[in-house]
Amino acid sequence: MKLIALLVARCASDADAPVFLCSAFELGGYAFYQRHSMKEACKFLARTAIPRVGVETREVIEHDGSVAFLYRFFDSLAVVAIGDANYPS
Repeated sequence: MKLIALLVARCASDADAPVFLCSAFELGGYAFYQRHSMKEACKFLARTAIPRVGVETREVIEHDGSVAFLYRFFDSLAVVAIGDANYPS
């Protein structure tokens, strides 16, 4: 059980794509050549999921053995935490 990525983004209601304000990744458990693709997969998951989440709504999305927890605030901010399938147990 581990946390893979934590992202904070701004997504206005009229914007198609969110703007990432801050992100942190823990990719030490992956091989050197897999780290870049895993980082891009996390960004892609967040970029596609954030606009689909309603304001003041929490969502849990399972994707390829990982779980993404999303929350979108009323002031256009969104937080995404991505962990492996066993997180948060």
